[in-house]
Amino acid sequence: ADTPRPIGGALPLLYKAIERARRRVAHVFGVNLGGLSLSDATIARLQPVPHPDDDARWVGAFASGSLDVGSLRADRFVYARPHIDQVSVSEYEFSALLYLADHGEAADFEGGVLAFHDADDECVVTPGPGLLVCFRSGAPNLHSVSAVSRGTRFALTMWFTTARQPPTFRATEVEGGRAAEGAAEEAPPAGEHAQMQAWAALAVAADLANEIPPPLP
Repeated sequence: ADTPRPIGGALPLLYKAIERARRRVAHVFGVNLGGLSLSDATIARLQPVPHPDDDARWVGAFASGSLDVGSLRADRFVYARPHIDQVSVSEYEFSALLYLADHGEAADFEGGVLAFHDADDECVVTPGPGLLVCFRSGAPNLHSVSAVSRGTRFALTMWFTTARQPPTFRATEVEGGRAAEGAAEEAPPAGEHAQMQAWAALAVAADLANEIPPPLP
């Protein structure tokens, strides 16, 4: 029997969410969509950090990967410390954050609030499911995320760049309609990740045009 490919119902939705964020970033910052590419993306899970003396909770937290990335990497980076994304990765030009959980006393988590540290004031963003926040990754946007005090904060974090070209994908004719207008004529790029990005670009374009999306690669 054929081995099932690791593409379930959630993975195409993830790539389409990233593509919609890419389109939004291009629109907000006046960037040519054809020259804007995904640099990196991850689903970040933040939970309260255990007390240093609670060895059992530390072991469990490390095993689940649920702590701040700085604790896991032991490199002293923590979300709660003001930082600039482009300092970590020079290719990052635009950062985007899509919240996947609700914030508040009766919701999924407390804490985990995004704050931008300007010279004369601070801008605070309260998380909410479906809220997309995008900003330039460079020096003007020094920011931090307050520690999560209760529950679990999930967010899809993305970084985009103009330093590379987006992948292209050959549109496939599907029964009942076309996949999308302006499809690239090049052969599908090597690598499933690149193909899924290119597929998502066509699929979102088809959604916006009320057309049938292309089949999964």
